[in-house]
Amino acid sequence: MPAGARHDRELIGNLVRRIHESDAIERAGELLGALAAPAFALSSALRRARTFHPRGDCADADVSVADNVPRAHRALAERLAGNAFVRFSDALTKKRARWPDVLGCAIRFGGEVDDPAVEGDQDLLLATIKRPWTMPFSPFTTKVHDYLANDYFAVSPFSIVAPRTIADGSKAPRVYFRLRPGSKEPGGVITIDMSTGPISALRASTPRTRRSPAEQRRRRFERAIANGSAVFTLGISNGPWGPFAPLVRIQLVSVRLTDPASLRFDPFRSGRGIEPQGFVHALRRSVYGASQRARSVKERSPSRVPPPAPVR
Repeated sequence: MPAGARHDRELIGNLVRRIHESDAIERAGELLGALAAPAFALSSALRRARTFHPRGDCADADVSVADNVPRAHRALAERLAGNAFVRFSDALTKKRARWPDVLGCAIRFGGEVDDPAVEGDQDLLLATIKRPWTMPFSPFTTKVHDYLANDYFAVSPFSIVAPRTIADGSKAPRVYFRLRPGSKEPGGVITIDMSTGPISALRASTPRTRRSPAEQRRRRFERAIANGSAVFTLGISNGPWGPFAPLVRIQLVSVRLTDPASLRFDPFRSGRGIEPQGFVHALRRSVYGASQRARSVKERSPSRVPPPAPVR
């Protein structure tokens, strides 16, 4: 490549990088989020649930430092190790498992209690969407029949806040996350074929519900937890497309009986030092707050109690 062309390419690359990392992108996201917040609040109030990911299946998990963690990220991996709480959900429907759709995975590192979260907890929200511009295509590439058959991405970048970064005032580099099931790793198990463990009786079911895609997916999910094959690796990368280095291993250990509708995952809960950055996260700030406030109003509304029967 001629020297002049190489120089021009470097200039363009530096310009794109500066634009991407500039605060102007996040300010635009905040403005768009403020404009969209009333619509999301109305939708949440009408649905009596979140606009997206209204319901889900929840589990407790053990988090351990993965093998071959890069030295630069080992401190983060050690901070994330311990207990976690995980929720898988459909984006559009209330657990119908209908294609096309997008699946989401919300992880609370810490997660000793459902809500409110305690100090030091870290929420990380992922979906079967690689990048914002791939969102229109993601419903058609998502395997909605099995939570453990998909990769989940954090979509937008994060910065890792470390004591040295705070001390010297330098800006932490941006990183990206991917959650990959063990079934997609070399030599991993496939949950559809290998899930033969017992099923817990979580809900009353009928022959009709047992035949539904959502019920079959939930039972497959519970079997995978029971036989130990519900294992994920959270990977970290300096770029949105990878390569992703292993960070922590997440083993789902038990189904958690909780009301997913009452949960309040917050993409800005950063007790373990993972700080959201970028356009999409800036957009979420107003949208999530408006949606949760609308749901809280519905939950506080007095329920209609039927009048007592007349005394005869």
